[in-house]
Amino acid sequence: METAEILKFASEQKTAFIASVNGQGYPVIRAMLAPRKIEGNEIYFTTNTSSNKVAQFMQNGKACVYFYKRGKIKYQGVSIVGEMQVCTDQQTKNENWRFGDRLFYKKGLSAPGLGQEVGANLGLMPAFYQGLFLAPTVTAGALKGAVFAANLYEGLGFPCVPNAAEDRHDIIQAVT
Repeated sequence: METAEILKFASEQKTAFIASVNGQGYPVIRAMLAPRKIEGNEIYFTTNTSSNKVAQFMQNGKACVYFYKRGKIKYQGVSIVGEMQVCTDQQTKNENWRFGDRLFYKKGLSAPGLGQEVGANLGLMPAFYQGLFLAPTVTAGALKGAVFAANLYEGLGFPCVPNAAEDRHDIIQAVT
């Protein structure tokens, strides 16, 4: 692919994978949202300035960015290697700022350690969101398990409270 084709391909993708180098010299790969801007050979991503990836890029600017498009039969992808720079230019930051960013960066663009204002989470937010996503499935599975247990034990002659046909509002099952 020519450079123009690569940048066009990159601009059409919703996700990018960025690799940085940690302090021990190992690659660290993470998913990022689509670039905010592609201008010439420069690709602009946004992230929290207090993140590990920013610290890693400030120590070692070597980076690899991978964009991919998942097709029904095949994947297409392009890998770009180069130097990552942390933007300190306020005008460039202003150009890339979007209204919705205020949800994550309460004090706006000039706040030191952008994103820290949203509250202490001790790195648990991914687990929190995963819990919200999985809660209905886990709850349904637990209820099915309780109904199954009631059916099984009633079939063996043991009375159950609540019985297998009763409505349930929790997963407590007594076998008497």
